Amino acid sequence: MMQILDRLEYGAVLAEDDIVWLKTRDHFSSAIRRVFHENEAELCRKAFEKTGDIWQAINANSHFRKANQSGKGLSLVESINVDSLKDQHQHSTLLTTKGGSYRDLGRLSEARGVAEKAHALNPKSYHPCTLLGAIHYQLREFGLGDAWFAKAVERGAKEDVVDGELRSLLRRVSPEKQGEIVDHLLRSDPRRYAWVKSIFLKTDKAAKP
Repeated sequence: MMQILDRLEYGAVLAEDDIVWLKTRDHFSSAIRRVFHENEAELCRKAFEKTGDIWQAINANSHFRKANQSGKGLSLVESINVDSLKDQHQHSTLLTTKGGSYRDLGRLSEARGVAEKAHALNPKSYHPCTLLGAIHYQLREFGLGDAWFAKAVERGAKEDVVDGELRSLLRRVSPEKQGEIVDHLLRSDPRRYAWVKSIFLKTDKAAKP
């Protein structure tokens, strides 16, 4: 454990075995996870600055978001001239990760705009669809959100992918919005979304004195 913590402190990359060891022993805490993703983000950022590889910038932004540093990741991807990208898949992925950062920061109109562009560029990908589903949920437009999540499933997204997007959303929104989302999901399909009860009740109890 001390060896792993030392590597994290000095910004080193953790081996896959280290991650497995932390997870299987229930040591992959939120604090360790944040530092891990921050280190990974910085390494990807440096690789992008050195090579100009767009995928490194995309990976860096993904890690910055997981480290709760969406603003830093957004600054990186916003520095890229997306109109110069010839690869539509890459262009779509960059817009999707940018849209995710906008959503994290509450800039929902901008998030929706770039997510719709990402979908238009790569209509077969489910990633822009799950992002748009979450954005519309956050805007309380549940019908549109459901439609986009359904499109994601049509394009190959598994239930756990959609559930992961919903879990991330529930962790980020206010208790009021969280309650509305949970009520909508349980009315839609109480068996399919039974897992939201534990998240909502846990948050609700924590808020009470």
